[in-house]
Formats: sequence, C-alpha cells, structure tokens
Amino acid sequence: MILHTEVVGEGEPLVFLHTGLQTGRTDFEEQQEYFSSKYQVVSPDLRGHGKSSADDLNDYYNQAADDLADTLRSMELSSAHVAGCSFGALVAIILAKSHPELVRTLTISGVTPLKPENWETLNEKESKFRMNLLKDEETCAYFDSLHEEGWQRFIHMGQDEGWYPFEATRSIQDLDMTVLFFDRGGSGT
Repeated sequence: MILHTEVVGEGEPLVFLHTGLQTGRTDFEEQQEYFSSKYQVVSPDLRGHGKSSADDLNDYYNQAADDLADTLRSMELSSAHVAGCSFGALVAIILAKSHPELVRTLTISGVTPLKPENWETLNEKESKFRMNLLKDEETCAYFDSLHEEGWQRFIHMGQDEGWYPFEATRSIQDLDMTVLFFDRGGSGT
C-alpha cells in the first residue's frame, strides 16, 4: 500500500514516523520545519492513520513497514534517515529489520526494548486509560478530524496483551545501520 505522504525540502531524505493516532502532518511539526532547510523531509500517514486508510490491521507492524518500503520505493528513494517515536518507532524498527537497505540511519524513542515482568499489569492499566478516551466526546471529535473511519481500532488493538512487538525491540543492537535510541528514562543509548 502506498501511504499518503507529505514532502518538504530538498536533500537527503529524512523520514519522520508519527506516534499512534497522530499523522505525518500533526507530529514532528517543529522538527519537520527545522530539517526541511537541509533535508527532503518525508512525513507519511502510517497504515490506518490520517489519509492512509486501511481495513486490514492484522500483523500491523509488518504490514506498516512493508507499506513504508513500498512508499519509499515509489518515491524512488534508495535509502533514508528514519526517525520515529513510540508507535512510529516500532514501525521504524520493523522496517530496519525487514528492509535494511532502505534505512541509512535509525533514530527512535519511546520504545520499551524488553518485556517488563509486570507487562500484564502495565498493559491493563494503559488499556483502561485508552478505553476511557473513547468516552470523551472532545477527544473523539479531535481524532475524527484527523482520521478517516476506524481509528478506534487502535485503541482496541492495545487490549490484547500481545500487541507490542517485543520480539523485534529486544534485538535492536543487531541492526547494521547507525542507531540512536533514546530510552524511556531519557538517556541516549
């Protein structure tokens, strides 16, 4: 699937991958503006977000990484610097593992590399918080304005304890490209 993508600037390609329930237009706004003076800034809407509507969210991260690969190839980009946060960082990691030739450098944050021993408890707490978002009319109106129908599926996706791709995040150190990883504690690794 070719993703809806906004591009500004000229130079080496720099891809920004948005957080969950945001879009290429609404996330990394300051960074896009800053880097567009020296880079070709590429800001896609990931599968099921913004104007990249998709009915199939099964095997989400692999499909989203393949979508991104297809999109970059359709733009005739042989490789790019890729930066992502949280949800976007997870897609970036899978892209780097499944299509390493497309990723010149990888910059990620907001990722939990190893499954915490209390993952069930943490995920249950976060799931309750996310489900409560669906009860807030103002929040729903905001997300309705960003996305085509179906954004609520991402809230429900997080209900499943196995939604997080720990099998991919635990082996970031095995990647061959330069990786800058900011952990949840705020220190760069």
